[in-house]
Amino acid sequence: MLTRGIDFGIVQTDVLDEIKRNPTFPGVDKYLQYITKLYDRQVQILAGPDIQSIDDLGGRKVNFGLRDSGTHTTATTVFKALGVEPDVTNLPQPLAFDKLRRGEISALVYVATKPSRMFQHIRPDENLHFLPITSTLPPNYSPITITSSDYPELVSNDAPVKTVEVGTVLVAYNWPTNSERYQRVNHFVQTFFAHIEDFQASQPNGISLMSLPQSRAGHGSLRLHNGSKEPD
Repeated sequence: MLTRGIDFGIVQTDVLDEIKRNPTFPGVDKYLQYITKLYDRQVQILAGPDIQSIDDLGGRKVNFGLRDSGTHTTATTVFKALGVEPDVTNLPQPLAFDKLRRGEISALVYVATKPSRMFQHIRPDENLHFLPITSTLPPNYSPITITSSDYPELVSNDAPVKTVEVGTVLVAYNWPTNSERYQRVNHFVQTFFAHIEDFQASQPNGISLMSLPQSRAGHGSLRLHNGSKEPD
């Protein structure tokens, strides 16, 4: 997002808060402007047959995804809040999934909208399953349930899995208001909101674009972009 030439980024809300707590350089949040909340991503913890709960993962190999990824930030925050200290690996998710299937790691954490394509072809005889998250977590995380309609081969009708989800937001680089780049960003933002209903209608699996209740104040210390507004 802070690389030259990048105007927009889609960022998880917990990642924004992590940037605020541990900025890569002083005043980093002043370079970003909040546009709107987009959609939620679910925390999906897939484990092997010998793991029955998140507590069982203490000292076991668990993949948190690549460093500096949204999944890594979320997994680190969630496991710390739960008081569980796994042996963290930082593998690309497809490689970690393959290792989980072979029993080389005990679980993986994947933060993505459900149902994830990566999990849709798991055979019942592999005995992989989702672990529930039932404890209260920081405000960025809201309760959600993974059901059999999401993963018919992984979740039974009578045993949905409780987990949490985290929001994603659209942010823009804070270009000077008299610059050409700012005008381009502003044009996109106004066009985006003018067609918000079209975007909502095109989302699969009930995923909807939406704005946070506090969107007119931005997110945390981020300023609200001038072109942002609440969709009707």
